[in-house]
Amino acid sequence: MADAERGVVSKVDYPWKITVYVVFCWILAAFGGLMFGYDIGISGAGLSSGAQYLWMLIIGRVLLGFGVGFGNEAVPLFLSEIAPVKHRGAVNILFQLFVTIGILIANLVNYGTSRSHPNGWRISLGLAGAPALFLFIGSLIIPETPTSLIEHGKENKGLKALKKIRGVDNVDAEFKQIQSACEIAKEVKHPLKNIMKRSSIPPLVIAVLMQVFQQFTGINAIMFYAPVLFQTVGFRNDASLLSSVITGLVNVISTLVSIYAVDKIGRRKLLLQACVQMFISQVAIGIILILKLSATGSLSKPLAIIVCVSGVLICYVLCVVMGSSGLVDTK
Repeated sequence: MADAERGVVSKVDYPWKITVYVVFCWILAAFGGLMFGYDIGISGAGLSSGAQYLWMLIIGRVLLGFGVGFGNEAVPLFLSEIAPVKHRGAVNILFQLFVTIGILIANLVNYGTSRSHPNGWRISLGLAGAPALFLFIGSLIIPETPTSLIEHGKENKGLKALKKIRGVDNVDAEFKQIQSACEIAKEVKHPLKNIMKRSSIPPLVIAVLMQVFQQFTGINAIMFYAPVLFQTVGFRNDASLLSSVITGLVNVISTLVSIYAVDKIGRRKLLLQACVQMFISQVAIGIILILKLSATGSLSKPLAIIVCVSGVLICYVLCVVMGSSGLVDTK
């Protein structure tokens, strides 16, 4: 039985070429990741920057949460549907790359505005609106994906969009594969009922738990509270902000490595090696903190540098990012 008949997406390398237009679409869409990353690094929105009362900050956070949530669902799907089949993993990681760039920018902004009293925090929060505005404008420019158009019965528009995205006219084979996949998807009845069948439970549980334990590794605490953590282990305020900038830079570099590696060595190997390295780095950090953390919650300067800069914590961040890339859906 053919792959399309089984509902499996083939890894056939359909004709395509990189054009300025498709790169523009990738970057515009990936700005949803930049908005998310800046939110992680700053934790604000435009309303928050002008907040005079606590309720204004809360409403700002709620609104930004909705926006980031919708973007986190739509952007990876869009990137996946317009990416060349054989490079879908790398293109999809563009979202994660822009998340890490957003975190790095937020760390740099925090470092730059840390001495701008009393309104430095307003500048940091207000700049969160920049990627959101860019994404809004971009969403008016970028096209609907061929898959979405075909799925809604607009096959001529879908074919035209596919030719524009691929940069070639010879897209008949890929167009037929998308048609076949859409037809198979339409035949699925009661998807929620089907996913609860006994045969579907093991992969469902594994998929959910992998994402859950990815969060349990503690990377969000590192990214949200990096300056506080660095202060805890002995750095002063400015030094802790600068150290979080270094962490953000490692975050970006490791994502670039993942973009190169995910389609070459495979997601499984990327994930497994990252898990082993994360375990080693976490054990090393734990041992150092248990043995050397003082009663005042600080380390000696040399040990603080070892933990935060010289490799242990940096290694942990690198491994988490590469492991997350191993969870990217490239199908």
